Amino acid sequence: MSSVPPVAEFDLPFAPDRLFWTDGDHLLAARTGTTDPPLKLSVPGGQAQPAWGEDPSGLPRGTLTAITVQAAYGVCAYAERMQVPHDTEPFQRLVGLNVHTGERFWQRQYQGARDLAFGDVGDPFLLAWTDDGFLAYAMEPGDPAGWTRSVSLLLSQPWCLGPDGSPSLLAYGSPPSIVDCATGEPRPSKQTRPLLGECRQLKWATGEILLAVGESFWVDEAGGEPGTSGWIMEFEGDGYVEYRLPAGDSVGYHGIATSPSGKFVAYASGSELTVRTLPGLAPAKDFRTLRLDPAAGRPRCVRFSPDGGLLAVNATPSGPGVTLLEAGTGACLWRHDGEADRIEFNPSGTRIALCGGNRVTCYDIGDVAAAAWTHRQQWERRGTPYRMVLATIPDSQAPERERTWIGVVGAGDGPGGFEYFRRLGDAVPLYESEPDARVLGLAVSPSGDHCAVWLADTRLVARTLLGTPLQSWPRRPSAATRAPREAAFVDDRRLVDVRGDTWLRFYDVNEQDPTSVQFDEPLERVAALPAESPDDAVIAVASRNHCRLLRHDGEQILEKPIDVDGKITSLAFAVPGEGSAKLVITSGNADAALVLVDIRTGLTETIPHHTGIDQVAVSPDGRLLATAAGNDVRVTSVSSPGDAHTAWRLPYPVTRPVFYPKGRALLVATEQPYLYMFDLDGEAVGRGVRDDADAFWWGPVAGVSHDLGFTADGRVLTVACEDGVHFYRGRGDE
Repeated sequence: MSSVPPVAEFDLPFAPDRLFWTDGDHLLAARTGTTDPPLKLSVPGGQAQPAWGEDPSGLPRGTLTAITVQAAYGVCAYAERMQVPHDTEPFQRLVGLNVHTGERFWQRQYQGARDLAFGDVGDPFLLAWTDDGFLAYAMEPGDPAGWTRSVSLLLSQPWCLGPDGSPSLLAYGSPPSIVDCATGEPRPSKQTRPLLGECRQLKWATGEILLAVGESFWVDEAGGEPGTSGWIMEFEGDGYVEYRLPAGDSVGYHGIATSPSGKFVAYASGSELTVRTLPGLAPAKDFRTLRLDPAAGRPRCVRFSPDGGLLAVNATPSGPGVTLLEAGTGACLWRHDGEADRIEFNPSGTRIALCGGNRVTCYDIGDVAAAAWTHRQQWERRGTPYRMVLATIPDSQAPERERTWIGVVGAGDGPGGFEYFRRLGDAVPLYESEPDARVLGLAVSPSGDHCAVWLADTRLVARTLLGTPLQSWPRRPSAATRAPREAAFVDDRRLVDVRGDTWLRFYDVNEQDPTSVQFDEPLERVAALPAESPDDAVIAVASRNHCRLLRHDGEQILEKPIDVDGKITSLAFAVPGEGSAKLVITSGNADAALVLVDIRTGLTETIPHHTGIDQVAVSPDGRLLATAAGNDVRVTSVSSPGDAHTAWRLPYPVTRPVFYPKGRALLVATEQPYLYMFDLDGEAVGRGVRDDADAFWWGPVAGVSHDLGFTADGRVLTVACEDGVHFYRGRGDE
């Protein structure tokens, strides 16, 4: 089951096939085709009781054939087939009542209601699909005579009211016909459009766009086997747009939903959930196709939340259940692993009800959102992930949309693993390293087109983010004497590595053989500062305690190497602005732990730290530095590194600092499963319990963190722990 505790659970004496919210705290559950009384479910307290009492006329309870609720008016309408004692012929009736008091205020006889819906054109009315056709009944108690209008004598399904939640138009039939409910007059513009096969469902969307959903039948000419294909047809004005699903896929009766704004349509076909924009059924700009496990079966229910921000579908990648997504991004927020045939949001969108079998379970969306922040999703991995790279690149098919990719490196003395995932919600890796390969590190090119991994068997492997192989140097494993220690991209197609010998090797993803530049001492560290012009890129290489600045081709920028007191432990570049750039060098010497080198002038600044520096991070804008040593964290400006911006002492030793996008805050991981968020600009950031004037306790997290990373918009935090990679909701820039 889900890690989110439900606010209420109901075990009912029957399996409801109708479930409605009557307000924010109560539901109505009913089973058609039986004499079981509908039940009113009170979420506060988890109580279930009959929705209304005995019939005032003393008649026995009839067989329920249809029921609907209009929560805004607090009214319910239901249809019963009655059998009165001593009468040979049954009769049928429609009843309207107040769902809060159970008081009946309206009743009509009818001929076999098959479905009901509430409308509101001037005054509330009830639209019933009966054996006599579509009939509209006045529901206003102040009008004792009421009125009955035959909307159409044609008996045809499917049918729907809309668009944009307005019931002024009725669409019905296959091909669809449209009637103005206020006047009863037909709308002929869409009556003559052909369909590809049998229409199963109609949906209204924005701007009086009508979607017809159905199946077409075909026969395999080779095998002679019949098959079906689903389709969605969009009618607008006098034209239409057709979108065909893959052969063998179809959209079920509840497998399509339109957003409250009418601008998006979500549908499940086969093992995929897709969101498309209207008009034109163009691909949605901020969504992708979510692939569901085929073992989950065909999703039967898709729902948008009332504000359109969430999307729920009753299938999960791990089996039957419900997946809740951010409608704008497709990011997975939460999974409910129990079976659910129906999904219903309450009118305000603060709660969600799931119905499966005899059980109805209700959750608070606030609790779901909190769980999505604290434990978004876990990717099980072989070994322990200790290094991640997040790359944000434009989508080639939609340049205005960005995709976030994540690469993970496994640790341990045995075989490790490297996987690349397309977007944060995908559970299936696009690429996995060989099972017996031990991966040491990875890097991504500046534009995000290429990635590189280096392996213990001496190979440096270049690939695209889709996993397409480009080059492997050397082509035969163990052909080189040393494995790469570090590698970095100089530009989108060139990269360098160091292997603990005297050679700096240059690689091109389009070339099979590298070029080399030799130095007089073994090289152990490398970093690159890409530039708009590839010829302006800067490379930093370091031996044990000397560092050199090089041009893109290996030519030295400074005649003399930069001497560092102590063993060099890391290299990084910072760009404080105004065309300047600095190289940040950390060393193992406690008295001179941080050295900053101006790229243009070669001037160096040494920043003392009384306990040495274990970790360093550069803010995304290149203006701030965060250093960690023991339990201490310091933030300084790159332009004036001698003046500490602020400093903190944590209760546990620091293992990893990472800046929130744009440097507004700093997130710090410790040797215990706790994360701390520090506010740098006086704004409230993070979630959780405030520890002091400017720190927020972010944890606990799933385990001790080995690496952290934010997506570019700050909305998602990724944490590599012992048992996998976990995702937490951050805060987007506002």
